[in-house]
Amino acid sequence: FAALGGGLIQTFYMSSFCKDICQHSIVATSLAATTLVNLVAASIYLSQGLVCKRSVLLVGGVGGVALVGSSYMALKVPEKQMKTAFATFLVLSSAMMIRKGMPALRRLAK
Repeated sequence: FAALGGGLIQTFYMSSFCKDICQHSIVATSLAATTLVNLVAASIYLSQGLVCKRSVLLVGGVGGVALVGSSYMALKVPEKQMKTAFATFLVLSSAMMIRKGMPALRRLAK
């Protein structure tokens, strides 16, 4: 979770403040920077028995297939479209998180 959130935050800030870096480099830099954090976090969660191995296989398998497919397409996508796709993903994931957190906020408000 920390690495994913960190990656999203890194990508947002690099897109906003590093105007001389192309979007492809921003995404690549963010992925490289979060790799170690992901490995450490995953090993900690695994050692605590918090990892659903069936889900790992499913999500990892889908991710692997997507990785192979997207590696052929990624550099062919124009930077403007890549930025639009990333912004859309951020908006949608934010909306999902807000929606998921609303019941807890309502309980706190009572």
